[in-house]
Amino acid sequence: MRRYILPLLSVVLVGTGAGLLLSPSSDPVLLTQTQVATNQPVTTLISQPTTNQSPTYAPPTQLNISVKPGDSLSAIFQSHGLDAAQSYQLLQTEHGALLNKLQPGQEIEIRYTQRDNHVHQLILRSGDATETHFSFQDNGCHSKQIALAVESNKDYREVSISRSLQQDAQAAGLSAATIQTISQILASEIDFALDLRTGDHLAVLLNRHTRNGKTVSSPTIEALAFFNNGRYFEAFRFEGESNTYYLTADGLSLQRRFLRAPLDYRRVSSRFNPNRLHPIFKTQRPHNGIDYAAPEGIPVLAAGSGRISFIGEQKGYGNVVIVDHGQSYSTLYAHLSGFAAGLQAGDDVSQGDEIAYVGQTGWATGPHLHYEFRIHGQHKNPSTVTIPYDAPLSKQELMTFLQQVAGIKRDFTSRFSTQLKSKINR
Repeated sequence: MRRYILPLLSVVLVGTGAGLLLSPSSDPVLLTQTQVATNQPVTTLISQPTTNQSPTYAPPTQLNISVKPGDSLSAIFQSHGLDAAQSYQLLQTEHGALLNKLQPGQEIEIRYTQRDNHVHQLILRSGDATETHFSFQDNGCHSKQIALAVESNKDYREVSISRSLQQDAQAAGLSAATIQTISQILASEIDFALDLRTGDHLAVLLNRHTRNGKTVSSPTIEALAFFNNGRYFEAFRFEGESNTYYLTADGLSLQRRFLRAPLDYRRVSSRFNPNRLHPIFKTQRPHNGIDYAAPEGIPVLAAGSGRISFIGEQKGYGNVVIVDHGQSYSTLYAHLSGFAAGLQAGDDVSQGDEIAYVGQTGWATGPHLHYEFRIHGQHKNPSTVTIPYDAPLSKQELMTFLQQVAGIKRDFTSRFSTQLKSKINR
């Protein structure tokens, strides 16, 4: 009697201790399970039916797997009929790296050929707006991503500030990620540690993305407005040719060339003061920057894009980084505990890049960042100096934005509460 070997269809739930054997749904076939060497695929011997036997029914041609905590890629592959050669081919495809980053909750669909029950397609569903398809063909394995139909729904929220932006915005139903994005959009205009006042007001129009009633990605901020201590700011989202921007209704960037504060700090321990009494030497010396008190090790960011002109130690400054931003602008960061790995003089940095860490090297009485802002070599007060805006849009992009924003602003401002309108119109 002839025999031939097919993979055993089994689901191993790694980390759960549970096992499940899937068998054909109709008449049984004669199965003889054999033991094989460790780490080799489990196989099943299937007897060739004779003319006197009942017809043999094919095993399932599709299998859905939900990734559980503790699952491993190799275990999933070995348990569902993918041999080592196929596994290697999958990982070498354009999107193969996604399979090495599996997360609990993701779903994998494996499709088998009816003729010989070999794996011919694998589909990865990550819960977002795309599916990744891996297909075995005569010339190898290929992958592609397919965009899924997603529903977009607008969600308007208002926040009146009485405690902090974080607390009040979360109480209004905004996520931590959305609040952080709002802070980043307005970072050049508002120092949320110093400038926030009771009675400040936030309005935000979100676009929430769902598929079959489930959230598939973080909401996007389509528009926001912030009333801060008598000042009013608006920002509208625009997808340009190469980047996404937040702009004023006139198409001006809210992203200035420099951050007001290049770190997440607790308080200002010493302000810009040409006649400060030095805390160590007790003599009157100019304090040409701002000291931001923060725990040791907090990341220090490049205030603007530029090139590292100095990195090392400078007397009372301790560990120092100086960035040349071009057009006569430079910034200095002092008393650092260390520098970003691999950073050296001559390296280019972008605004917001991590360049160093808060410390208390040099003449310092506690962990803090000493930050200086210079124009033509002259020290300026970082908290009050006029910072230029970026001009990110081409003429064609600006025309497109202005056509789009009129309707968005009309819809956005029509949702404002009477309370917010009264503050804006004072």
